[in-house]
Amino acid sequence: MADVVPTPIVEDGPHTMAGLLKPLRGIGWKPGAVIDIGVEMGTPGLYTTWPDAQICLIEPSPEAAAHMAEIAAAYPNVQVFNVGASNKTGEIKARHHPSMLNIYLGTGKNSWPETAIPVRTCDDIVAEARLTPPFVYKLDTDSHELEILEGSAKTLEQTELCIIELNLYYGLKDMATPADIWKVMTDKGFVLFGAGSSNFADSGLMKGMDVAFARKDGELFRLASQNLGKRANLAYPQHTRL
Repeated sequence: MADVVPTPIVEDGPHTMAGLLKPLRGIGWKPGAVIDIGVEMGTPGLYTTWPDAQICLIEPSPEAAAHMAEIAAAYPNVQVFNVGASNKTGEIKARHHPSMLNIYLGTGKNSWPETAIPVRTCDDIVAEARLTPPFVYKLDTDSHELEILEGSAKTLEQTELCIIELNLYYGLKDMATPADIWKVMTDKGFVLFGAGSSNFADSGLMKGMDVAFARKDGELFRLASQNLGKRANLAYPQHTRL
């Protein structure tokens, strides 16, 4: 059997985080701060588009602290919060495999050792960090999404762009469904805005994707609406009429 060659991670392309964000810089929009909830080793493409913006990193895994320190050393205005985000302040039970970075807050990883982790609301963290709006708000935690969004009510009022990983097979891991996330975002005044990177199973089936929502009454959506002229699609040949 031939050796399996891992698929390289593409950080800058049309279906990546950087590919989603760079056109926004191109039309003249700039956030005051980037909020990354669920950092692990870092989010490729999230920090490089606006490197001078404030960056707020929120991640409960102790093993991720070193990676967040590396990000803090690479950018001029980074604040690190080595806690989980939730809808309350205190401690909650979680699952944490000793050989993995991520901490799971749902019920689908019952074979992993149970632990207690400190949590805070995103609103409290943003207030302490004194972040300047408008915000880019990225959420990728594979669990506990609705509680995190509930604890981000004030933050979302000052957010113009949300990027949330939607998991397609949520029933297997007790995640929020795409419909759940969609309802929260539309109820808070956001509309579908784009898509970033996707992740796939070994079978080739899509497992999840980063979906972007923009505040409908925000400056970003206004600027984007003014820059919708067509351009040639270089990915596909021209269609021929029969």
